[in-house]
Amino acid sequence: MILEKEDKTPKFTLNVPFSSLTNIYKQFPIPNPFQQITTKELQQEINQLKMEIKYLKNEVINLKTNDLTLEAKLALLQIQSQKIEIPPTIPLEI
Repeated sequence: MILEKEDKTPKFTLNVPFSSLTNIYKQFPIPNPFQQITTKELQQEINQLKMEIKYLKNEVINLKTNDLTLEAKLALLQIQSQKIEIPPTIPLEI
């Protein structure tokens, strides 16, 4: 088995003449988690989270509904296969 040399060049570029952390953070700023936030901004974020929760709840309900539908179809198929397995020579009393 012949091993080939891997290309270890970075798959991304920082567009910075030299890679100091200060320059990287200047190019890709990270918001300060301790910055002051207004009540209005907080309320907007809360409303956004509520909308996302509502969407996720609907997704869960849809998935549960699909699961129940599939389970019902599977049960119907199993019942039909059981009915077919009964030999026609055995008399059934009703």
